[in-house]
Amino acid sequence: MNNDGGKTSHIEIVQNPDVIEFLKSCSFMREPTGDEIDEIINSFVSVGDFSGEALPENLITVNSSSYEAHVRDDIPYTNVGYIKLVTTLLKNNELLALAKDKFIDPFRVAKLMDEKETIPFVLPSSNVKYEDCDTIVESFRRALDDFFEKTRESKSDRRTSLKSTLFWLASYADGNDIGKIVLHKCPYDDCDQLNVTVLDIEEEQYCPKCGRRIYATDRLRLYEEVDDFAPSNQGALGRLKKLLRHVYLAHLLRMVRLNNRENSLKVLNDLAIIINGPLAVMGTAAWIHSCLMKIINEINVEMRNKGYSDLLIIGVINEGQMIFAYANLIRKHILNETILCVSDEFRDKYINYNRQASSTTFGAETYYGQDFIWKTSNGNIIIFDLPYFTKDKSSKLSFKTDKSDYTKYNNLYRALRLLQEMRSDMDSSSITPLVISKHYTAISMEPGSKVLDLLSKNHIIE
Repeated sequence: MNNDGGKTSHIEIVQNPDVIEFLKSCSFMREPTGDEIDEIINSFVSVGDFSGEALPENLITVNSSSYEAHVRDDIPYTNVGYIKLVTTLLKNNELLALAKDKFIDPFRVAKLMDEKETIPFVLPSSNVKYEDCDTIVESFRRALDDFFEKTRESKSDRRTSLKSTLFWLASYADGNDIGKIVLHKCPYDDCDQLNVTVLDIEEEQYCPKCGRRIYATDRLRLYEEVDDFAPSNQGALGRLKKLLRHVYLAHLLRMVRLNNRENSLKVLNDLAIIINGPLAVMGTAAWIHSCLMKIINEINVEMRNKGYSDLLIIGVINEGQMIFAYANLIRKHILNETILCVSDEFRDKYINYNRQASSTTFGAETYYGQDFIWKTSNGNIIIFDLPYFTKDKSSKLSFKTDKSDYTKYNNLYRALRLLQEMRSDMDSSSITPLVISKHYTAISMEPGSKVLDLLSKNHIIE
């Protein structure tokens, strides 16, 4: 087919004087020069010696991926969503031994990964209804709630369900009893009932006004991103994929406390939890970030009182974040073995390119961790998050200043030693545990996704 028409269209745009004038009036991010380079270099500080920091015995990685499978090739936009959540328990000494080898033995890696838990989750995405639901939105809501109910550490104990963890999180947000969630309104568009209560029970529950089913997971409001008439609901799946990492972090902390009542603090002291991505919860479930701040701070206070270190929770940031792109832009100017605890001022001026300062602080409604940019001794750039050191952000002015003071993060040097010891030769911006975790989490385009397509086609009820 002749594409000359398309080329002509491009030429018409490129040569259009209005387009040229518009582009001339735009400014853009550029690589720093001169005094800017000096200012950036001076923003980084030497990390000092952290070789004597004690490493935890155990590491848990939390990662997830999503994929939207086609049910019928001859009927477009009929899809089922798959989400794969993988948590992996790794022994620190085994990982260190593996890292010293010149060549990675795949059999040893496979043995290391024996202690992993894979939680698959299937959701109706577009043009697919679940059970007797009338709409795709309702189907998504019910399937999501079922998943939270059925995901349990002990199948016979509801207290170990992901749903009970959601109630636990909500109690920190709303100040309610752990067994109660209050929805801001009925999830049905044509019902205006406010403050609808959902209890932590297995029985079906209904809106007191319209009489239709309500679910505890409606508190996440993910259904607001689902469209009955959209050709795809990949956006909602992607949001859920990332959200589950943070809900599962809360679940892990809760299960350690529940199952180790006598020595839970010791267990937590010997544990590092590595999250793929920033310590932040975006979108309609952003309220969870403040709950995690309170929970982490609450546990840290107990641990300090017993002479233990703070919780070691690290979010490792890779591609897809602006801070990652910027750090690699300036990496040649940064000195090895220096670190930047990113301030709002630095972010607004450089990373977000002369953005007007926020009246509050960056990530005020979403982040529960602080961004760090670290250039290692061998010149690699690693961007990571550590949990904030306070239970909330109520003192806005002091928090905005204090959060970028690296000396306030008690576990910084411990985190640096872990990141240093676990650095990956396969991915210079990541660490070995997370690289291994990603391998087992990814729903690859070939052949994994084709298998899911076939599975969906063979088992969807006509």
